[in-house]
Amino acid sequence: MNTQKKTLVLLVLALLLVALSSASVSANPIECCTVTPGYLKNHPGVWGEGTTAWSKLVIAFKLQGYTPEDVMEWLQQPTRGDKTYTLFRAAFAAKFNVINGCGCEEVYAPLGQARYWLEQEGQGVGDGVKASSGAWKEAEPWYWELDDYNNGKLCACAPACD
Repeated sequence: MNTQKKTLVLLVLALLLVALSSASVSANPIECCTVTPGYLKNHPGVWGEGTTAWSKLVIAFKLQGYTPEDVMEWLQQPTRGDKTYTLFRAAFAAKFNVINGCGCEEVYAPLGQARYWLEQEGQGVGDGVKASSGAWKEAEPWYWELDDYNNGKLCACAPACD
């Protein structure tokens, strides 16, 4: 896919994400706070099967056929050697935060880009993308933006939970 076409696809995905997520942004955004992948790893009851969050996360990450246990395994995998786990964790937590009404404009584009990147052949969770690869060099800036968001540093309206 050429660069212009890829940029257009990413822009359309980001705009679609904004449109779909706008309904989940709280009326008073200061009432929300963000959580990290570590929190989600230690509190599967807030996102697991049977929760509203799980049904939305399944759609967002195309997890049909996977279980919360599969996702928990991905959250627990060491990131050394495979950066797909690094990006998945950050994107999963960010989408959880958006679903829970803590979205902000600054997170929608990197979240959409990360989700799109993880759907590409050879870049899915567990596909072994190395830190030194060109694929990770492309995705790493999105990871840092999502990490900042999950830690309450990206959006004034979305502080980190205490």
